[in-house]
Amino acid sequence: MKRLLSMLFFVAFLCGCTTWVKPGASERDRDADVAACEAIGYDRFAPAVATYLARGSYWEPPSTVCSKSDDKHETCTTSGGGWRPDEYSSHDVNGDARDAFVVDCMYRKGYNKQ
Repeated sequence: MKRLLSMLFFVAFLCGCTTWVKPGASERDRDADVAACEAIGYDRFAPAVATYLARGSYWEPPSTVCSKSDDKHETCTTSGGGWRPDEYSSHDVNGDARDAFVVDCMYRKGYNKQ
């Protein structure tokens, strides 16, 4: 449950649905503080892109679609099929830690999410 809540927290953070607010801080102050927190976050948790196999290769069978006309004559069409190669994807393994650091940094600077 705790992991689910933390995942939802980060999803909301990444969506940009909220903004950081601090009494007395201007938009320029906020932007400078966000930039400073992000810079430290990137220094401590540098991007580490990992590539992984998202879907293995496979043979896709052809598909046949048949339809009947008004005169009860059936027409079938076969299409598709063939070899589908491996698909790879990548993600930053340090991304979640860096995002958590930025959130913590902003809270420590006196900001709240709104």
